[in-house]
Amino acid sequence: MRTKYKKLSFLLIIVTSVGFFLSSSKNPLQNLEKNISECAECKNIFPEADTFSLKQNFDSVYEAYKKDSKTNKKIFLGFIFFTADFSSHIRGYGGPINIAVGLNPNKEITKIYILRHHETSSYLTKISFFLKQFEKKKITDSFILGKDIDAITQATITSQAITQSIKYSLEKIFGAQDPRSFITKNIIYHELIILIIIFILACSGFLFLNPFLKWLSLCVSLIYLGILKAHMFSIIQISNIGLLKFPSLDNGVLWFGLLALIFLTLISLGNIYCGSVCPFAAIQEIIRKISQKLNIPSIKLAKNVDQKARNIKYGILLGGLFLSFIVQNSDIINFEIFILLFTARASFLGWLFVAFIFFISFFNYRFWCKYLCPIGAFNGLLSRLSLFKIRANKKSCTACGICQNICPTQAIDKDFTINPSECILCGECLKNCPQQCLTLSIKKNEKS
Repeated sequence: MRTKYKKLSFLLIIVTSVGFFLSSSKNPLQNLEKNISECAECKNIFPEADTFSLKQNFDSVYEAYKKDSKTNKKIFLGFIFFTADFSSHIRGYGGPINIAVGLNPNKEITKIYILRHHETSSYLTKISFFLKQFEKKKITDSFILGKDIDAITQATITSQAITQSIKYSLEKIFGAQDPRSFITKNIIYHELIILIIIFILACSGFLFLNPFLKWLSLCVSLIYLGILKAHMFSIIQISNIGLLKFPSLDNGVLWFGLLALIFLTLISLGNIYCGSVCPFAAIQEIIRKISQKLNIPSIKLAKNVDQKARNIKYGILLGGLFLSFIVQNSDIINFEIFILLFTARASFLGWLFVAFIFFISFFNYRFWCKYLCPIGAFNGLLSRLSLFKIRANKKSCTACGICQNICPTQAIDKDFTINPSECILCGECLKNCPQQCLTLSIKKNEKS
């Protein structure tokens, strides 16, 4: 079994390395393609214009002119610029967002649209309504989310990035104040505080075997990360890291904070995230409680079928990452059930898939997590590196089998070794072992 996980980890490293290599490769035609594209977009913004010229002292700001048919003089129509030329350091959820912006001679925004982005499409269904807010705005307006711009629901990082990119570019081109001054005001520290609280509750629930704290962490996560933010650890996030496309630190406090806390808990305790933090885990636990109340029979796969089926999630993880790296777009793997559910923007087939997972979860505990979840696979591989693991004292173990029978994810092997790749740290085995021979300990020499 150890050999299998070593091979999977090696493949994950290879696939991610491919992503890094492809993302860092430079396209020699990139600048030529950029210039051709910008000229075409200028015509889209000012279709009535006859000529375009670069603004003085700028090589990326265009001025649009129209020839007066009577006087044969050029009439100035306005400016065109592209945010990627001025604010590429400002990043959305999936990296920089290039926005085409047109302004009239009074420096009011007349037209705006996105040229290129790597955001998750599920979060951008209302992007046209969001961009409409910028039209008729002057360069002297504040451009602050929650003040004169309303964010896209559940897409704060993207909304913030677009707003900041436009404002920063305007200040660089026309403004007198330092464009960096407004950026630092929008760092959202409360998101990190809430995240830390959730993880403290989750870790405390496991360490003290306190079900109330575990449920509290799940409920807070369900409400905050799931319903309010729709922000979960996703294969899209892993793909964006491999593609070197991630938000800037000031915009991505939640993004970086969640990633850091998951990594810290994985290498210290194990898979706390999947057990007590993931918003969809909360729904899975609620489904389990309902099925127990209704006495719905649990249907488990045969042992050999179960073991083979658990490999599917590793195939989804590796295959999905490889595909996204080849096409250089993480949105192609936008299929995870928690994103479809919490963004509420699934297709008809997507909702059928959600309904199927919900239905089967009443009969098979955490069906998605055990067999299909790429994040469960990724966290499972990293949790094998955890400093602390649940281990059995073979000398005092009477092989009663209680721990195996009570483990909801069947993570305990026939020799009573706990498989960290499948363990979600629910603590049931620790609470119910009659001999108290299961402990959370550091034992570097013991095979697991």
